[in-house]
Amino acid sequence: MSAEGFDNEHKIAEYLDGKKFSELNENMKRLIIALNNGKKIDEDTVIWSKPLGGLKKADMVVSFEKVTVGVSVKKGGGNSVHQEKIEFFISFIDRLGASEEVKNYLKEFIDSYEDGDVFFARYPEKRQVIQSFFNDHAEVLLKRFLKTGRQPDGYAEYIYHGTIHSGRFRKTNEIITEMASGPCMGKAVYVGGLTFQKWNTRNEEKRGSIQLKAPTLRNYLK
Repeated sequence: MSAEGFDNEHKIAEYLDGKKFSELNENMKRLIIALNNGKKIDEDTVIWSKPLGGLKKADMVVSFEKVTVGVSVKKGGGNSVHQEKIEFFISFIDRLGASEEVKNYLKEFIDSYEDGDVFFARYPEKRQVIQSFFNDHAEVLLKRFLKTGRQPDGYAEYIYHGTIHSGRFRKTNEIITEMASGPCMGKAVYVGGLTFQKWNTRNEEKRGSIQLKAPTLRNYLK
């Protein structure tokens, strides 16, 4: 994530923390009511919020009364939602019953220096095999990429896209269900509404990692 993205997360968490519900702007009030399952909140209810670091999917935790919710915060377009080393991903899909063919094709793609559109134009049969596996396991893969990641905690129960003053949001589970059922048309490889690609071909530190982007994320939010 960019420095601007991190700055936005911290600004939202800082804005919310310690304020009474009555002190929030209308946009943040909408978010807090949504986190409370649409139920009204007493005007004197104090909101607590803190940013989360590391590899957790939630960028901040929001708490009030008996409610505690992890929220993933995004801003702008072409949002990157997940990165991990290919070996970790291969280990994960191995538990889903991925064939050696699927695993080998994924390794070839990530290890190559070619962009995805070039690689899959050369090997359309490999794209078909990978895409078929992703289609069959879309929901469980989307859960990893959007909600849980590789961590045992810090799950993102909600996704928020925007700033303090304006934004859209929705429960992550609802997004996953809708993304998994919608077809994606194009030359890339997709997991629901996410584009599956390499994190960086030329940077040796990032090389060997997968990256998932959500260019149409705002379309799934309300």
